Amino acid sequence: MKTSHSKDKGFTLIELLVVIAIIAILSGILITSLTGSRAKSRDAKRVSDISQIQLAIEQYFDRCQQYPHPVGNGTVGALAADVTSGSCTSGGTSITLGNFISQIPQTPDGGNSHYDYVINAASNPTDYILHTQLETNNAALQDSLKKSSLTNTWAASFPCADPSQTGPYDYCVGSK
Repeated sequence: MKTSHSKDKGFTLIELLVVIAIIAILSGILITSLTGSRAKSRDAKRVSDISQIQLAIEQYFDRCQQYPHPVGNGTVGALAADVTSGSCTSGGTSITLGNFISQIPQTPDGGNSHYDYVINAASNPTDYILHTQLETNNAALQDSLKKSSLTNTWAASFPCADPSQTGPYDYCVGSK
């Protein structure tokens, strides 16, 4: 009886290397496309955080007839992470920013920075600007306060949206 010797039915080294190369190229393309998506996601969180803070600040103003002070009670800085500090009295009740927001959100870069905040007066602030920097040029910048629309005093505090910027992109909202 004759036995037939057929070729092995496995893959050759060349075929395996070609498949590995194709997988490497496809994963490289996928990773580079996700990098932009992550930046846009962080920017969306920043815009959402600023909106939440702005709503709380406006509610505080409705009750207190002034905006809360930044950390250190100057006119430029960040809002206190401890939203129970700094208050006014309205109708015999002590009102803090904590009545309207449980905590000031941290930026999506790991909480190493904060959202900038400036008020127009140290004693009875009636205007404010919130500022952050976005990583990408996106539609949210259309809603940003423009540097050209601010008075010199405000423009010196934050750059805000400047159409000539190439990045990072300054995003400001406020009572102005």
